[in-house]
Amino acid sequence: MASAAPTLSAGASTFRLRAESRPIGNQHISSINSIAALCEATGTDVQEVADYWEQMVQLNTWQQHRIARLVVNRLFGTVTGKRIGVLGFAFKAHAKDTRESPAICICRDLLEEGAVLALVDPKVSEGQIAADLGVAPGNGEGSWHLVAVAAAY
Repeated sequence: MASAAPTLSAGASTFRLRAESRPIGNQHISSINSIAALCEATGTDVQEVADYWEQMVQLNTWQQHRIARLVVNRLFGTVTGKRIGVLGFAFKAHAKDTRESPAICICRDLLEEGAVLALVDPKVSEGQIAADLGVAPGNGEGSWHLVAVAAAY
């Protein structure tokens, strides 16, 4: 269930941030409030800043799909049945937080292409990865499994 889109206001300008299907966390609300305050203090058009921000989000998503396409193209146009190692699934190193991790989109794309993913991340649980990818670990084309490693840190 998508949360209601938060409202960003500065002076007479109001902007509604699209929540899409992902929830907006406290850090996002804090960022939105900071941008609103900055726009108000500088007289910058909030809608213009919001449009720019939305374009950056779209560009980041495009880059994630582009990376998956590059992998497919570099492996001779298909990854069906090919085992691919993914080193790190969390948003950043030494963390278990996967929210908005680029690895989610890239892995989903590769799974749709039939890749067999071997995921390595000592901090992220198998259950969290399954929830993020929307598919349980398995065997065969379009599957993934978590490689057990000892936490080195």
